[in-house]
Amino acid sequence: MLRTKIVPIVMAAVIAVGSTVGVAAEQNSGGKAIQSEYALKSAVSAFEKAKITIANAISIAERHGSGGKTIDVVFDLNEGAPVYKVKTYQNNAVWEGMIDAQSGKVVGAGTTTPEDKLDQEDKAELAGLQKATMTLAQAIEAAEKYGTGKAMSAGLEETKGKIVYEVTVVKSGSVRKLVVDPNGGQIISG
Repeated sequence: MLRTKIVPIVMAAVIAVGSTVGVAAEQNSGGKAIQSEYALKSAVSAFEKAKITIANAISIAERHGSGGKTIDVVFDLNEGAPVYKVKTYQNNAVWEGMIDAQSGKVVGAGTTTPEDKLDQEDKAELAGLQKATMTLAQAIEAAEKYGTGKAMSAGLEETKGKIVYEVTVVKSGSVRKLVVDPNGGQIISG
């Protein structure tokens, strides 16, 4: 996935329990697993109480500014407040912002990074986004149906030279990562 700035606190917790929530993060060393597991449980609990769904957050983000295609969306706690951190591609740039998971309002102005300032991996993922025959929202719908839960995060990822959608689904407090083919919607793994 695009690794410009979104690194939720939830990610370290998810790494600690053996799953992935959607974006890269540095794994903490030395005794952080218990704290991280607690952070994951807290985030999952907050996610399950959120009024705004991931599909709503995508719709809000894509309407923000002049519209765009969502690349990445991750539920997180921002100073204790539930938010979706979202990245969209619009006007040859990547916009990163937050959507309040209770009200659906855009939090702050976010940041915009011109396409020419992205690294090669990010540019390859954008090329994959342009070639995808399904949107991230459609991949989420397929994953939720397959995993019979609610998506907590989703985004483009380059895996073994192939661009895929990774979707993390929560069901009854359990977290499960599913990989979705962006050109047909088949569940590749999960």
